[in-house]
Amino acid sequence: MHNSLKVPFSYAILITTILSSLLWTSSPSRAAEKGRKDGTGTHAPSAQSSTCWQNFPKERIFSPHGSSSSDSYGKSRALKKESPHSSQKPPSSSYEKGRKDGTGTHVSAAQSSTRWQNSIQSAPESSSSDSYGKSTDLNFDSPYPEKWNQLSVRDYFGLLQDEIHPAPQLVVNWCKGMFSILTDVSLEKQINQITLSRIFSLLGQKSKQRAVKMALKDYFKAKPEFLKEWYSKALSCLNSKNPRDQFDQLHLSNIFYGHALLGQLMRPDFEMAWYAASLNRLKSQNPSDQFDQQALTNIFYGHALLKQKMRPDFETAWYAAALNRLKSPNPRDHFDQQHLSNIFYGHALLGQQMPPTFQEAWYAAALNRLKSPNPRDQFNQQELANIFYGHALLQKEIPQDFETAWYAAALNRLKSPNPRDHFDQ
Repeated sequence: MHNSLKVPFSYAILITTILSSLLWTSSPSRAAEKGRKDGTGTHAPSAQSSTCWQNFPKERIFSPHGSSSSDSYGKSRALKKESPHSSQKPPSSSYEKGRKDGTGTHVSAAQSSTRWQNSIQSAPESSSSDSYGKSTDLNFDSPYPEKWNQLSVRDYFGLLQDEIHPAPQLVVNWCKGMFSILTDVSLEKQINQITLSRIFSLLGQKSKQRAVKMALKDYFKAKPEFLKEWYSKALSCLNSKNPRDQFDQLHLSNIFYGHALLGQLMRPDFEMAWYAASLNRLKSQNPSDQFDQQALTNIFYGHALLKQKMRPDFETAWYAAALNRLKSPNPRDHFDQQHLSNIFYGHALLGQQMPPTFQEAWYAAALNRLKSPNPRDQFNQQELANIFYGHALLQKEIPQDFETAWYAAALNRLKSPNPRDHFDQ
């Protein structure tokens, strides 16, 4: 008989447990999972208001379809490959000196310039392992994929647009390729106001993912030439005397809202030109030149996200334009329930009371939505929560008729048999 080694059953269990734990912790997929935690949680002002910051607000990203878009994006192009050596040079190097374009910062005050610089250079607290891994995980100098060179400008936008949850490195690489497009002399005719507005609106849209937002902040800090080139070309469109080269009201709204979603203040000289162009649109008597209700909402809510109050003359014109929408006899001109909620909540974030005349019209419009029997016209649970929480932030008493209607609408949500109608935690 062979002598066999008898291992007590309890020892066998212990050894098996130790080996299993070692294999589990050393698993490549497990390590990758740890390294890829990206903290794409809610951007909420407090734990109580975590629901208030998700999916807000609806936005129309990109330019309207038309013949001009096919002119802009139709042909394929070869991107210039970004040189790792030249891109590593600091902003004060001869590389930057060689690219001076005469559009330096024209600030109205030293504080304005400092605030803009701080919005780029301040290191975000969350740019650590809890967002997308350590900042060293992102490579700002590696070349983007060679096959991207064969894409048309339109298809190049599709690389990022088609990604629902893009990896931060993909967004950074996309910016590298876009910088090559912006600086390619052979593509000058394709870099128009549509392309430029679409860049910022697309980056803003993708930055709703917190990891992407933090990655872009780091990228703009490490590679300031990207923003410099964009502002140079965008400022030319704002200052152009040719109406066909200027940003329309949709472009202006999307550019500002894209900045807001990125948490990125506009460069002071560009901001001054943007306000001038937008003010002309606000005051225009031509309906085709005016901001619609979606654009008006995004501009105001964008200011709230940036914690930036509108300039007095611009604010006056904004309230006048918005009041015309609230009082319009044409239902197509009215703010919908999400617009109304975002406008009020934007005021709350800014700690700003609505002017009496505008406030009266807002309550009337919102009350109609609260009492509407049509589900498509009613506030959803998030909008109801934001309206009530906005009143709390402003320490503002709710009018009695509005309060009664609000509680009735909220109670319907609480008692609804459909889980989709319920308030979340």
